[in-house]
Amino acid sequence: MNETAMRLFSALLIFVCCQGSFAQTLQPDSTIITRLLRDIKEEQVTAGGGEFYAGSFPTRRHFAGFPPNNRPDNSIFFTGLISFTLQSVTNSFSAPQLQLALQVLQNAEQAYTYFQNKDGKPLYFFWPRGKPIMPHTLLAQHLTSHISTAEDADDTVLILMGLLNQNDSINRLAKNLIDSFANTRFRNNKSTFKKYSGVPAYNTYLGKKMHSDFDLCVHTNVLYFALANNIPLNRYDSATIHLASSMLSNQEHLRQGAYIAPYYVRRPVILYHLARLMGRFDIPALNNYKPQLVAQLYNELALCKIPMDKVILHTSLLRLGQKPAPLVINSIETFTRQDDRFIFYQARAGSQMANPFKQVFLNCNRLNYYFYCTAYNKALLLEYVVERNRTR
Repeated sequence: MNETAMRLFSALLIFVCCQGSFAQTLQPDSTIITRLLRDIKEEQVTAGGGEFYAGSFPTRRHFAGFPPNNRPDNSIFFTGLISFTLQSVTNSFSAPQLQLALQVLQNAEQAYTYFQNKDGKPLYFFWPRGKPIMPHTLLAQHLTSHISTAEDADDTVLILMGLLNQNDSINRLAKNLIDSFANTRFRNNKSTFKKYSGVPAYNTYLGKKMHSDFDLCVHTNVLYFALANNIPLNRYDSATIHLASSMLSNQEHLRQGAYIAPYYVRRPVILYHLARLMGRFDIPALNNYKPQLVAQLYNELALCKIPMDKVILHTSLLRLGQKPAPLVINSIETFTRQDDRFIFYQARAGSQMANPFKQVFLNCNRLNYYFYCTAYNKALLLEYVVERNRTR
């Protein structure tokens, strides 16, 4: 091949490569949404009998201590989250996309019965009812019968919001039950700042024997549930809103993430929860903090190195009326593959302990468990693509 021919061949090769890359960059959002829905459906468990129930999404749990290990975890949390996320965007789907989403939602409902309250109340556990907590752990799973466990407000509202057929009576009953376990109903919260110990806000766990326990992100989810279902607000809702307002005013969500949101902890995740609530609903006591929240999101985005953090920060800004530069999605896998840095949910020793033990154990990273679900990463990316189309 002579020199001229070689140059022509090289130029053609570069052109073809660039065209392929450009086409991939400009892949229509509708194509991305369909691909993500298919991938999510592909990850959903189709048959029980193994580690996971049919209809659920596989979850992996990583222990950060010694020896570090990764184990399958048959919790329902991410399945509820995926269903809730899909439900919130179904009105933006095409008919074929909606069909895929409905199949996922319908399949998920097969699994929920294993996590529901034993008396049929609309309350749900994190792990299957009557089964060991922290399966495959060396010690914790064997302590199940000696440790007080209960359904929790977070899983309850996420699962209920993800159901195909919404039932007002069941939703109101669930909310009344959550209220019945609010702080001060049985005891005051000793695992929060002293100034908040007597605030009658929602507790995370719904059991008389459980210690009172606040988590700002759980609070946003329960408030979202109440407002989305037009449930009249009561003293517990008002107290929870007041508590969130105080935490925002004191910027404790930025400085004390592990302390005020011990199951979510990380700043991008906390900001995401706040934006999801405040972007959807008009809450007078929180509205004044929207400009502050927008600035915090932009600051966090400027420092962000984790692809999925960028996704949830962009989604949050869109929800608050902002128009950040669109993310370039050259490859879905770049965002959705398992990245151990992207920790959406975690369990830390000391979350329910009284002070000063909580402060000590919460920050002992070698005692942490981190939970991962790649299907949820895909649901979050899908959510972002839908949101950016809504605001165009």
